[in-house]
Amino acid sequence: MRTFIFLAVLVVGSSARAEVCVPEELSFVSAHVDRGRSLACFYDVHDRKSECFQVSRTGKPVKVPFRRPADITVANRGETICRDERCAKLGPKLAAAVAEVRSTSLVVSSDLAIVLVLDSEEAWSVSSDRPLDVKPPDDGKYCGKPQFHITGSALVAAWARCGRQASKTPFVPTSTIVDLKGVSHGAFPFGVPSELDDRYVAMLPFDWAARASDWDAVFTIVDRRSGKAETRTLVKNGGARGAVVKADPSTALLVWTTDEVGWTIDWIPLTSKSANPSSSRRIPWCQKQ
Repeated sequence: MRTFIFLAVLVVGSSARAEVCVPEELSFVSAHVDRGRSLACFYDVHDRKSECFQVSRTGKPVKVPFRRPADITVANRGETICRDERCAKLGPKLAAAVAEVRSTSLVVSSDLAIVLVLDSEEAWSVSSDRPLDVKPPDDGKYCGKPQFHITGSALVAAWARCGRQASKTPFVPTSTIVDLKGVSHGAFPFGVPSELDDRYVAMLPFDWAARASDWDAVFTIVDRRSGKAETRTLVKNGGARGAVVKADPSTALLVWTTDEVGWTIDWIPLTSKSANPSSSRRIPWCQKQ
């Protein structure tokens, strides 16, 4: 009997010491909040295999199932856009523009206020039935049309510098928040935008660009009302990629990696003047057997 008890304790102890890890082939990430749980989900390049973990500041990550939210759909030959059970009717001009492109060339804001037509690089206002006439920021000279991104209900524009200004910061665009009147707010580092709520947007490192140059990989929190931004450097002279979500009313959850040691999980205070984390954890890559 004593031998049996000893072996049982040994097995339980080994299991308790086992580290949670992410398989190396799951190199893409998304972050979610589901029924109060903060989740980090990892995917392969074809989005066929995935694993999700519930994460917290104190306990170990726990593997959990997760169902992705529904996609926005376009119906009635482009005359209607829907998100779940909410729908909006398009005006004749926007409906005609939508009818000329495939649905994969359309991006719709979560509040159904903006439709982005990727083929023509135009951001349309649903209420006014016309493209937004977006002006660049006034801190320098910019060339060409902006590149638009929609995240949640937010519209973000990336502007390329030209002339002598471009030679100082080659290939590094500037981003702005754009309101429904087409007015640009702020000027902050280029990246992949992710809406946190109706107040904040986060800008994540743009992975391929950082790897192709000596850019610093930076993470930025932007106040949508003022355009003011707080930025911190994740990696000097190197690439990083990640995902972010609002974990609670005062905190953003940032999950990011440089491919070297695994995934870093940071809790970023939204009410602070700094984008530095209040707490951090790591999930390593699984070691190959």
